[in-house]
Amino acid sequence: MLDLHAIETALMKYGTGESVTIQTTEFRKREKWDVVYEPVVKASSEGFTLEYKDGGYWVDENDELQPAHGDLGKAHYQKLTKDGKTKWECHWEGDDNSERISIPSEQSGEVRNTREVRSLVRNAKFRRLILDTDRPCLITGEKNRSVLEAAHIWEVKNGGTDSYDNGIVLRADLHKLFDRHILTLSSDGRFSMNPVLESYKHLFDKDGKSWLHEPRIEQDELKQYVRNIERRNAKHEW
Repeated sequence: MLDLHAIETALMKYGTGESVTIQTTEFRKREKWDVVYEPVVKASSEGFTLEYKDGGYWVDENDELQPAHGDLGKAHYQKLTKDGKTKWECHWEGDDNSERISIPSEQSGEVRNTREVRSLVRNAKFRRLILDTDRPCLITGEKNRSVLEAAHIWEVKNGGTDSYDNGIVLRADLHKLFDRHILTLSSDGRFSMNPVLESYKHLFDKDGKSWLHEPRIEQDELKQYVRNIERRNAKHEW
């Protein structure tokens, strides 16, 4: 299946002859998974061409990013109307084969939740960026990758990016508390919890205000995070 909606939106925005990289989602029946590709689309007088320069990505059951090993090449699409029905005819030019196939235009609505799939791939890319440095959970020191997550300091919904300086490693339960602002991070690298949950009290000082007696981020490393920590905390005044 082909996500024609994403392609048609790009074609409306960019004129004939312009090339632009887009993100499109395809459900590959052969492997039975959703794959996110980033082909280059170029409009023509008859239709459009998609050039696939990489094989795409999918996300496994452990939220890890995996290469899809999709075919590389160019797909030339032309819209045809026959007997009142509209179809896209595709002429595929790959490294080792060339073929023509017809794709009903209504299939663009059959692609499974494309926003969800793209979000999974985006999060997995961010996870790879932050966790592939083999860093443990900042708070607990946990190193088991299966329970670790990449947490955005400055939330994406508020303008945060998927950059290295906007990501920290937290255990999954602590990440959830961080996202809900029960767990907070100060610009001096200290974590606090409000309210202090009963099952976490053993990790606190007696006053219950600072975590494990000391900053959890070393000062030299903290420099890269300070700006995003301040942006986060400016949005949520404690």
